[in-house]
Parts: sequence; C-alpha cells; structure tokens
Amino acid sequence: LGIIFYELLAEASPFNLSDCTAYEAEQIILTKHPDKPSSKASSKQKAQAIRGDLNAIALKAIRKEPKRRYRMATEFLEDLNHYLDGLPVSARTNSFRYRASKFTARHKKSLTASAIALMLIIGLSGYYTLRIAEERDHAKVEALKAQNTKEILVNIFKANDPISGDAETATLPKLLENGTKNVLQRNLDPEVKIELLFTLSTIYQNISDFDKARQLVDTTLKFSNRHFGSNAVTTARGHIKLGGIAYDLGNYEEGKEELITSKKILADKNPSHPVYSTLYHHLGFVEEGMSNYDSAKVYFQKALNNVTQQTRVDTALYIDIIKSLGRTIHREGDYKTADSLMFKALKTSEHFNGKNDAVTASIAGDIGLYYMTRAKYDSSRIYYQQSLDIKNKLYNKNPHPNHSATLTNLGVLESYVGNNAVAESLFTQALTIDTKLYGNDHPYVAFSKGHLASIYFEKKQYEKAKQLREEQLTIYQNNYEPDHYNMAGFYHEYGNLFSATSEYQKAHSYYKESENIYSKYISENDDTFAKLYEDWALNDYKMKRYQEAIEKFRKAADTFIPSKYDEYKVRGAKCLINAAKSHAALDQINQAEDILEKLKSHMDTTTVLAQNEDIQTLYN
Repeated sequence: LGIIFYELLAEASPFNLSDCTAYEAEQIILTKHPDKPSSKASSKQKAQAIRGDLNAIALKAIRKEPKRRYRMATEFLEDLNHYLDGLPVSARTNSFRYRASKFTARHKKSLTASAIALMLIIGLSGYYTLRIAEERDHAKVEALKAQNTKEILVNIFKANDPISGDAETATLPKLLENGTKNVLQRNLDPEVKIELLFTLSTIYQNISDFDKARQLVDTTLKFSNRHFGSNAVTTARGHIKLGGIAYDLGNYEEGKEELITSKKILADKNPSHPVYSTLYHHLGFVEEGMSNYDSAKVYFQKALNNVTQQTRVDTALYIDIIKSLGRTIHREGDYKTADSLMFKALKTSEHFNGKNDAVTASIAGDIGLYYMTRAKYDSSRIYYQQSLDIKNKLYNKNPHPNHSATLTNLGVLESYVGNNAVAESLFTQALTIDTKLYGNDHPYVAFSKGHLASIYFEKKQYEKAKQLREEQLTIYQNNYEPDHYNMAGFYHEYGNLFSATSEYQKAHSYYKESENIYSKYISENDDTFAKLYEDWALNDYKMKRYQEAIEKFRKAADTFIPSKYDEYKVRGAKCLINAAKSHAALDQINQAEDILEKLKSHMDTTTVLAQNEDIQTLYN
C-alpha cells in the first residue's frame, strides 16, 4: 500500500531497481533509505504541494522498521484525512511549532494540495479496497495453510513423543504415512489441501518413495481439476511435479512430456507468472538428463530471468536456479563463471537464511563436490567440512537425511585420496543414520551399504564387500523394477567385484546387464558409459578377449580424452595405452605403435598428461 502511494505521489518507485539483480535489489531495499517523493516530482508546483505532511506520510508507510510503520491501513487513511482537514498527522514530529503552524494554516490550505490529496484518497479508496481485499484473502489462505501445516506436522511427529508414541520404532516413512492419511481425510480448504499434498509428495520424492509421491500428485490433480478446472495453475503445477518425479527416476522423455503438458495449460497465462520459474527449471533438468546441455542452459537462464522479475522473489527458488545454472556452466568447463554463481548462491543464502542454515550447508556441500570433480581435494574438504559443521550444529545427535548426505560426500572424498579408514567411519555413520530414519529396506540404506562395500573392495576384503553388495541387491530388488536406472550402477560395481575375484564370466554378464539398462536412459557418449567400458575392457583383457577389449578401451578414451576434467584425460590416456597393449597381445604391432604415437603427440600438448607419473610409466 505504501509503495503504491509513494509511486502515485512521485510518479516513480522509491528505488530504481531496473538494472539490478535480485540480490542487489534486496540489498538496496534492506540498507538504503528512499528519497522524499517531492524530490522526484514532475514539477516545482507538485513538489511544493507534496513537501511536508505528504512526504512524511509516504515515508512512514514504507519504513523498514515495522514499529515505525502504520500498523494497519486505517491508520494510514486517518493521516490522509487529517492532512485534508489541516490537522497534525502522526507521521510528523509532534512539536509545539508544528501543531501551531497547522492551526494557523488550517483554513488557508492551497487548493492544489487539497485537490491532490483528495484525488489520491478518491482514487485509493476504490483501488486499495480491491488490493486490501486481495491481500486480506491471500493472508487468510496463507494463515490457514500455516495453521493446518502446524497441526499436521504436530500429528505426524507425535509418534516421536516418548510418552504418546513409539520413539524407537517410528521411522520417517511411517510418520509420513500417518500424516498423509490425516491430510487426505480432513475437510480442508481446497487451496490448503493442494499445497499440503504437494508438500507431502515432495517429501516422499526426496526420500525416494516415488510410487507414493506419484500417487499423491495424481490425487492432487483430480482434486485440482474438480475444484479449479483442467486449465488451473494448480493443475499445471501437478504436471510439473509428475515431470520432476519422472526425472528422478531417470525417465527423461516421460518427464519432458509432463512438463510440455504443463506448458500448454499455462499458454494463456501471463508469461511472467511465477510458476514459469519452476517449469523452466524442471525443463532444464530433463534436458540436462538427456545430455542436451545447451538447451538446459537456456531453460535455466529463462527460469532465472523469470524469478528475478517477481515483485516478491522466492529466495529459495532463486538460489536453486543459480546452482543449476552454475552446474551447467561448470560442465562446460567455464569454472570461473560457475564458481562465481555458486559463491553468489552461498552469499545469498548466508544473508537471507543465515550462516548456520541447512540451505547454506547444502550450497557449501555443492561447492565441495565441484572442487572434488576438479581434483582440488583440499578445497573440497574445506567446504564439505563447513557443510558438516553446520549440520552438526543443526541436528546434533538427531538423525537427518541432510546430515547423512554430507557424511557420504565427505566419505567419497576421503576414499578418493586413499583415506579409507576415515571414509569407512563416515560411511558407517551415514548407514546408521539412514537405517534409523528409513528402516532396513530403503534405497538410501542400500546406497550406504554400497559405499561401505566400495571401501572393503579397495582394501581387498572381498568377502565383506560381497556380503554388503548382496544386501544392497536385495533392497534394490524389493524397491525397484529390474530395469531401474540404479540397477545399472549396481551391476557395474558388482561386475568389478567378480572381476577382482577372477570370476571373469560372471563379471562379464553383469557388465552386459549394466550396459543394457544404461542404454535405455543415456546416450553412449555419456561419461557413465565410458567408466563402464573402461572396467569391462580390463575384464575382457584378463579373459584374453583382446579385440573386445580394444573396442571398449577406444570407446572409453573417445569420451574421456576430450573431457574438461583432468582426471578423465588421465583415464583416457590409460585406456589408449591398454588398447595398445591389447593390439600387441594380438601381434598387431603397427596398430599398437600408431596408438602410442598419437598419444605421445597428445601428451606433449596436454600439461596434465605430461606431468602425470603413472602415464609416463605406463607409456614407457
């Protein structure tokens, strides 16, 4: 209300934010004081009329400190009426001189000033009545949402009360099941119910219970169609949710179809509607999943443009979009720009959420991940540790999924640098948390068992590794379809285990199964295939299937060598050397020499290869 009044007086906004980013705009609004409206008036006469009381009223209406603003619209309008009547206004200092001047001038008020104020009140009376009604209705809905959310959360987590519930056996899925039944059975306001169901579906999605998440979204879509129609924004949001679930399952084409459906529903909506931020963000995800990185970048940029145009910027979404754009640019190898975006996300979260917030911790963890992929392990550890320290403060000894994720990521880092004892401890902590949160038969528990198995594999404790892999397989089979994307990764690792124990034929069959599943989800030039072919080729070599080994080593090298990542360049060079060895084993000396000659030329012009001792040793 105050902003609109200011703009009507000054014919300009309190701040010029046209060339600012969302963060810069927030900083200006939070730290700067607006000029008096009279200083922006279009004429001296109007400036003169605005000076004094009208300046004071406008500035009081938009003060940063809540205690110094008008508490309600009636106080604001009361001051305007006092101004018209020549009475003192509460926005001005209540001095004797001021009150005396108002008394003497009460009947001499200029017609221009009175006319302006009268026009403002007449114009505002209708316009603001609508705006206030809209704000009031919106506030009622939000208050109702908040109240219902509070009550439902209390009911969901009531089972964790050691007096009224079974604190030892209640897992997160069980608690969510109780809360979901509660929401479905209640006779709630349609908007409130839809928001709660969307929220619960997101929670199920986040803990990988995709069937339950999809069921809730389907229920929500039917509810939205019944109450608001098939072209409602809530219906479009339902299809966005389904697209996100399909994306998480690796079904990128299906996800894209759902998102296109949402886009068609929104065709008659204002292109600046905030729902487009989420739609474009998800479209970016599916394009990224299909390795269409240029398209993904375009969508992430569209999402960022949309979210920063909003009057009220959704800070959480803004941060997520910056992270996504940073990830895409990081993949292109433009690390400077990517790092800039990630640190911008970190600073934004620290400012709005606080330095010890879960979102801040998550971003620090993402920065740690990017440094790890670039083999900057010391820098990676700093940000992983920052993330872990925040989560230790937040969750203390209480299990939380975010805590487990950071322990796992830090464990992966330590395993990369050979600190297997540290990694084992971190993975064990993560497994304990996941088991307590989700029970024994959840995919997250399987993930943690898989990480521990990889440590035992590195330590050549193959029986322990095999036991954990078998437990992991049982959980996967209980939760996933046979051709689920995650099954492909498991079969790859399982194949490595059998190859290490000289069970080469078994390893070969698992590698083949992995390839069959991956081919349904990703293109053959994806680095996931390169990693599979690298290990599979080594197994073929051990089986003396040299020609098959050559083909796979070459495929892996074709992906690794052009990569922006130094680690992949090194792995690609090793694949070429092993391909040459395979040619030599077939007495194909000319082919072997040809590969090595080309590799030598590449090594001479690639610093990371020229300086890598392992490559030099293998080559020589």
